[in-house]
Amino acid sequence: MSGGRQHVYLEKPFTVTAVEAKELIHLAEARKLKITAGHNLQFTLEMLEMRRLVAQNFLGGKPVHLESHFSYDLGDTSYVGPLLGNRKHWVRQLPGQLMHNILSHGIAKLAEFLDDDIAEIIASAHQSAQLQRLGGEEILDELRVLIRDASGTTAFFCFSTQIKPGLNLLRICGPVNSITVDHASGSLIPHENRSYKSYLTYIMPPLKNARRHFRNARTNFFDFVKAACIKIQA
Repeated sequence: MSGGRQHVYLEKPFTVTAVEAKELIHLAEARKLKITAGHNLQFTLEMLEMRRLVAQNFLGGKPVHLESHFSYDLGDTSYVGPLLGNRKHWVRQLPGQLMHNILSHGIAKLAEFLDDDIAEIIASAHQSAQLQRLGGEEILDELRVLIRDASGTTAFFCFSTQIKPGLNLLRICGPVNSITVDHASGSLIPHENRSYKSYLTYIMPPLKNARRHFRNARTNFFDFVKAACIKIQA
């Protein structure tokens, strides 16, 4: 809070247009307040660990390629039911409808590592057979996007309601090493560009990944216990 005024944690979509977004940001800056979209997945333990590795130059330089996958399950009838049953539903009034309301979570992960100047965007969207059977009308629920920024970093974004199990991950590929962040399991796997002699190539990397998965599980377990204890004490 600043002088009786509050910082703003804004539900997505942040705004409908880029012009509106700039106006809100300028207004917050003028009043010396902070404003951000409600992308809570940006600050999970695995995302904080990813940024620590990036800051330590684990990638070996600026990212070469990025991949972000974000899934949504049409089986959630508490959300999909009202959306499909009411043409005046607020989500259907958005320019991007279902995608406009959800995919910002996945796009935000890419934006952190891309230049402001985007040289190329190629996007393709369609309606899945499942949504068609549910009476989706004009709603699209499958999106694939290819991006290249001014410095040459490329990115791929996939939004899908059909991939099972659902994907919610970020992959950052650097000139030396790479990192995969998996929100579905709360895990981070660093991929080192290291060669092994002979058949050790098929043995050592899986063993190192297994050790890393165990470390992720241990971290998540103790974080859960800590949060539970705090809740009980409160």
